[in-house]
Amino acid sequence: MRTLGPDKKFLEYNQQVSQAQAILRQLEHRHGVHFDGELAHEPTDQWREAVSSAAQKSVADSASVEVALEDATLTVRSGPAPAGTVVSGPVWAADQGPRLLRALVAKAVKTESAGAAWLWLEDAGALWPLSAFAQDPLPRKEEALRQALDPLFDAHPHVLGVVLTSGQQRVGTPGNNIDHVGHRGVAFRRTLPGGLMRESIVVHRRLAVPGQYLLMAEMCADEPAWLDRALDALGVPGGLAALTMPPAPPTKRWSSEGPRPSSLYLPS
Repeated sequence: MRTLGPDKKFLEYNQQVSQAQAILRQLEHRHGVHFDGELAHEPTDQWREAVSSAAQKSVADSASVEVALEDATLTVRSGPAPAGTVVSGPVWAADQGPRLLRALVAKAVKTESAGAAWLWLEDAGALWPLSAFAQDPLPRKEEALRQALDPLFDAHPHVLGVVLTSGQQRVGTPGNNIDHVGHRGVAFRRTLPGGLMRESIVVHRRLAVPGQYLLMAEMCADEPAWLDRALDALGVPGGLAALTMPPAPPTKRWSSEGPRPSSLYLPS
């Protein structure tokens, strides 16, 4: 098993976006203005001076002022931001495919003495949710992964297959589950307890190992039931539903009949 998180360049990018947003929030609070538009690729001293001067000029002239640097344009206006106002960061684009393959090759080398191995890679921000791969439908994801892994299977005959799952879960809705069966792989989208959603892709080498492949596929397909099965094995009847309760319905903030009820709800 291996977890693959964001690379150094993405972390640096994310830090720069956070710095730029913090600068704009300070100016908004100080001058009573709001910004709309795009952030520059890097919050340089020139950019800081430009947005600060624009905020002061907007207040002094009671007019909107544009800041255009590095093909990014920000507009500053007086007053609070109306609904729909958005400040977007620069587009992040990077090919994470080679990095993913390097991680799998490293695991393949470490498992050579096992004779046979499955590699399970949980993505924690390298692919999901920002890469182009993450936006592809499940059939395309399965096809892309299968094509990318053929050289790995050829170079390391003991690797029977690879499982790739999205560690960065997002909120889903029941009924959003999807099953895709491909030429040498399957892909699943499953809504987990609590409403989070995960995508899992299982790809095997050309020489199929039906029993092991079926086991890995069933594990991913049945993931929503993992927790209830574990609780049942621990002797907890009713599974997760028996341990939790939904929030209480909204109540008045104060009542003449007594103190306000607590908004805290606990497991039953």
